[in-house]
Amino acid sequence: MSITHLVVLEELEGKFKNKKWDEEDIYRWCQMVETIYIADPDSMWKYLDITLPVSSGRVLLPANLYKLVDVFNPKTKERVYFNRTGKVLKQLIDYTEPTVSINYIGTPIDDDCIPTINEDHLPACEVLCKINAFEVDALYSEINQNVYADWKQRFDNMIQGVKGGFRDWSAQEYEDMMTIQGDTIPRIGPMPLANNFYGRNTSE
Repeated sequence: MSITHLVVLEELEGKFKNKKWDEEDIYRWCQMVETIYIADPDSMWKYLDITLPVSSGRVLLPANLYKLVDVFNPKTKERVYFNRTGKVLKQLIDYTEPTVSINYIGTPIDDDCIPTINEDHLPACEVLCKINAFEVDALYSEINQNVYADWKQRFDNMIQGVKGGFRDWSAQEYEDMMTIQGDTIPRIGPMPLANNFYGRNTSE
């Protein structure tokens, strides 16, 4: 079963009532668990022709991106060359268009276009959110150091336990994934897409 970061946010707000939680941070951290730490291809979808704005030579990639497959000019379909740091494309080479398109593999989205997480991964998401949210407090010894160290150890154990059972996917299996076309959705999470029109549609 899939859930969204809002479930994790609700859990954290219930347990840490005096802590101010930022929803966008929780969203990003939960997607980090799914796309970086656990990175289970069995749960991923394929996203095609996702058009994104270029701002000052940089392109912010969707938080649910697991594997970037193609980057290209939406008009000519020619390949675009770039440098990448995390979820940001930068230094687009000889490229002046206001938008760029990508194909990628990423976590599923729900009917509201919010990227989801596997319900079984909720504990790992919650722990990573605590680690990141209390990082500064731990640095200045404003929380119990043993508790913080325990969170980090628990997270490492959770990830190792989950990642151990995965297999490699063949090229054909990637090809057969559930596919989302960029012109069928208005956004991915809080990120609006630059595609000209949409009408919800998916294909297997």
